[in-house]
Amino acid sequence: MTVPTNARQAYFGRNMTSIVIIEHNDLMRDLLKEWLTESGYDVRTRTLHEALANDHADLVIVDVRMPRHAGAGIVSALQRAHPNTPVIAMSGRFRAGLGASSSAARAFDARKLLAKPFTRDELLTAVRAAIGERR
Repeated sequence: MTVPTNARQAYFGRNMTSIVIIEHNDLMRDLLKEWLTESGYDVRTRTLHEALANDHADLVIVDVRMPRHAGAGIVSALQRAHPNTPVIAMSGRFRAGLGASSSAARAFDARKLLAKPFTRDELLTAVRAAIGERR
């Protein structure tokens, strides 16, 4: 059962961290949303164009290898539209261990990189590091 955002916020008694997911693969997008929602985040899924338009979030998680879009240009566009919002870039083309490299993340204009496939724990660790949470 999914609890409406307002009810979750009332239950937890605080504003929840909002995360936007931009992912073209339905299964991956749904899995990320489930993992993050279960961990207490307010999660929305968007297309790249919707996210660029005017969708404030505390964090954006984006697949940098999507049809008709690719690479660091996606993250740069998000950073221009929302300069104070950290971005986690993910891709099946990143090699494992790349996420620990801050220079590789900077090359993508991202706070963190995630190589697919990744575990729930790897995702949550990257999210906490990107937004500076201590959950």
